[in-house]
Amino acid sequence: MAEHWGERFPVEGNDPVLFKVLVGHGQLGESTVSLDGDVIGEDGDYPLTVLLEGSPDELVGKELSCVTTVINVRKETNTVSVIYEISQGERVKREPLKQKRVAQGQLRNFGATIEFETAQS
Repeated sequence: MAEHWGERFPVEGNDPVLFKVLVGHGQLGESTVSLDGDVIGEDGDYPLTVLLEGSPDELVGKELSCVTTVINVRKETNTVSVIYEISQGERVKREPLKQKRVAQGQLRNFGATIEFETAQS
């Protein structure tokens, strides 16, 4: 079963919104980041940072999703992990996800879904 992070993220002001993915434990991975179904970033180089285009107001009601596949390439550890991070200005939400007992050469999937909403005054 894949590890998954679901989050509601309020946006406000003019600061850009950034989404970051970091694969941990020295493993290899690849991510695809989509906004309302349109791919806006994909890469196997980490950390992966995606600047969300448009104003924060234009993000309200949209959904960001990310799928990351990690392969255990290290015989020193049987743990694979991903850290997802969403930020705007000084506000940062970060979620580490981890799976243990992953044999060398095996793949594991991780995911994140972030719904953008209006910040409460």
